Amino acid sequence: MHHIYMGSFAQPREASSTGKPAYDAKLMALIEKLFRLNEAGLYDQSVLLFADDATLAFWAEGVNGRHRQERHATGQAAIRPYLEGHCIHRNQDKPDGRYYDPFTVRVSFIGESIRSMAISEFISWM
Repeated sequence: MHHIYMGSFAQPREASSTGKPAYDAKLMALIEKLFRLNEAGLYDQSVLLFADDATLAFWAEGVNGRHRQERHATGQAAIRPYLEGHCIHRNQDKPDGRYYDPFTVRVSFIGESIRSMAISEFISWM
């Protein structure tokens, strides 16, 4: 199983202590494809990048580490409705009229499918 940790707006960490990229380029391309499909509104295609039994979790997290509005989904059918949410888009502008806080994305893979994705939005006033 592979993992990718991304900071705000899907930028991968630069390199590990060995000097190698902290991510597999092929798997990072899969994540890029997920964001491109979501940003194009092609949610039925983007959900197919997840394993059949994949999990999705997202929440808002404050400076004290407290989670709010935590949501979970398991399986493609349960994940599909959440793909339209603002957490799985890279837009830095105000796509629905408000600016977004920084977020972190953690992804694990099984083969060439997303096994799990966890997204936390950092809320500095919480």
